[in-house]
Amino acid sequence: MPRSIRAVWTPQESPFGGRRSRASYTYDAFVPDSVAAWDVAIPPALAAEIGDADAALRAASADVSLAGMEALSRHLLRAECIASSRIEGLVVSHRRIAEVAFDPTHADETARSVLGNIAAMERAIRIGARGGRLTVGDLVAIHRELLTATRDGAIAGKIRGSQNWIGGRSDGPLDAEFVPPPPELVPELLDDLAQFCSRDDLPTVLQAAIAHAQFETIHPFADGNGRVGRCLIHVVLRRGGHAGRFVPPVSLALAGNAAAYVKGLGDFRRGDSVAWIGQCVAATRLAAVRSRELVELAQATTARWMAETRARRGSALARAIQTLPECPVLDAARLATTMRCDVATAHAALTRLSAAGIVTATTLGRRNRVFVARACIELLNKFERSLLDPAGPRRRNRAPARPPTRPPRAEVSPAESSILRALASASMSLGDLRARCELPSRRLQALLAGLRTRGLVRLVGRARTARWSLTAAGRSVAASS
Repeated sequence: MPRSIRAVWTPQESPFGGRRSRASYTYDAFVPDSVAAWDVAIPPALAAEIGDADAALRAASADVSLAGMEALSRHLLRAECIASSRIEGLVVSHRRIAEVAFDPTHADETARSVLGNIAAMERAIRIGARGGRLTVGDLVAIHRELLTATRDGAIAGKIRGSQNWIGGRSDGPLDAEFVPPPPELVPELLDDLAQFCSRDDLPTVLQAAIAHAQFETIHPFADGNGRVGRCLIHVVLRRGGHAGRFVPPVSLALAGNAAAYVKGLGDFRRGDSVAWIGQCVAATRLAAVRSRELVELAQATTARWMAETRARRGSALARAIQTLPECPVLDAARLATTMRCDVATAHAALTRLSAAGIVTATTLGRRNRVFVARACIELLNKFERSLLDPAGPRRRNRAPARPPTRPPRAEVSPAESSILRALASASMSLGDLRARCELPSRRLQALLAGLRTRGLVRLVGRARTARWSLTAAGRSVAASS
C-alpha cells in the first residue's frame, strides 16, 4: 500500500527569509505502491474506451493509404515535444523549431531545450522499437539526451541524490503540494517501474498510462521529470507494437487541459487509477484520430499544388512539392540532398514554387536565404489548435459581456505560484528572482513573459536597473495561491 515517510528538513544557513524559513521542520514524503505486479479491475466502459484507443492507434499506423504518415512523422514527433515542453513553461512555435532544425546554430536556450526534448523522444522511440526488457539505464539515457545540450547538462542522466518537491517554497518542502519519495528509495522504485513496463500481459494503452503516472510520482531526477515521463508513454506504445509509423502527440492532447492533467496525476496517487487511465486513454485516441486528419489535409494540400503548377508526376517540381510537408523550411542545398539531385535542379524547382506563391523566400539569421512553405506551417498550427481545443473555437456573443465585479482567479502553475509569492515580498531583479525561485534563466523568463501577458506582473525600469513587481491582480493571485 502507498505510505508516507516523515522526515526532518534542516534549512541551509542563509541571511534571507524570516524565522520560519530558517527553522527546521518535518514533512511527509509520499512512497507509492509497487506496480510490477499491478492488477486492478477495469470497468467495462473503460475497457471499451481502451479498445477504441488501441484501434485508432493501429489504424493510423497501419493504413497503407496514408503514405504521408511517414513524411509527417517527424512533425508529429516535434508537435509532441513542443507540447510536452509547453507544459513545463518552455514555449516555442512550430516555425521556430523548423528554423533551428534547419540551422541549430540559431537556437536560443528555449529552442535548445525543445531540441533536447526531440532528441530524448527519438531515443525513447528507438528503445521502444528495440523491444525486450526496459531497464533503469534506458530511463537514464532518455534523461541524458534531454538535458545534455542545455544549461542543465551537469545533471543530465543522473538520478537525484536529494529530496525534491513540487510547488510550495523554493528553499524547501514547506507548504509543498507534493513531496516525492526519499532519494534512497528511488532506485528500487525505478527498477519496479521498469519491470512493469516490461510486462506483455496488459493492454498497451493502459500500461502507458500507469507507467507515466508512476514515473511522475517517483520524480527520479532533479529536473526534466515531466518530459521524460511523457517520453515513457511512447516507449511503451512503440514497444507494444502501436504507432509503428508515427508518434501520436499525446502530450498535446493532455496540454489542452493542463489543470485536469495535473489533477489526474493526483487522482492516481490517491488511489483512483481508473479516472487517470480514462483521461490518458481519451488523449491517446484523440491524438491518433487528429494525426490521421493532419495527413489527409497535407495530402490534399500537395495535390492542389500539383494541379496549380501542372507538375508532372515524378518530375523535380513534383518531388519538391512532396518534400514540403516534411521540410517546410529549406534551401536549395537541403532540397537537393532530400531529392538526391544537383543543386541547380533544386534551385529551379524552388524558383517555380516561389513564383506560384507556394514558398516564400526569407532570411534566417544574417545570411542564410531559405524558403518557407507557410501553408505547411499553418497546417501544423491548426493541428495543434484542434488538439488543444477539441471542441473547436467558441462562438462569440454579439453583445459584449458585462465586466465582472471582480477579476476571476487566475490559474497558475506551481512554478508561476513560486514567482508570485517571491514578488509579493518585494520587487526583484531577474538575477535575484532566479536565485530565490531556483529556476533556470530561460524558463524563468518564459514564465515571467506569460505572467506579464496575463497582467499579473510588470517590469519597472530599464536595462540593469529593471525590476519585476506584481500588479494588483498579481497580488490578489499571490495571496490566494
